[in-house]
Amino acid sequence: MDVEAVRWVAAEVLVQFEAPEGDEYVITGVERVSQTWVVHYQSRRHLESGEIRHARAGNGPIRVTGDYTTTVADTALPTEHFVAEFESRGGETLDGHP
Repeated sequence: MDVEAVRWVAAEVLVQFEAPEGDEYVITGVERVSQTWVVHYQSRRHLESGEIRHARAGNGPIRVTGDYTTTVADTALPTEHFVAEFESRGGETLDGHP
């Protein structure tokens, strides 16, 4: 799996998120942490205006595994913590679902 495939998978997840009217979510970065791809995103309106009032708060990154499974990480701890926890469970989240 390459970065472009990861971006495509994450973009499919983002279109399912309800953005404020007249806005959309865009990918701002993709990184590989251990065996998991981590995709960061933000409000297009915030990125274009720079105004914090348009920023999406509490938006955990999207995790993409090698088999294209996606989950959204929590934001309480660093990404590396959630990836390690996610991978130690064999790709399951705390509620037992991928």
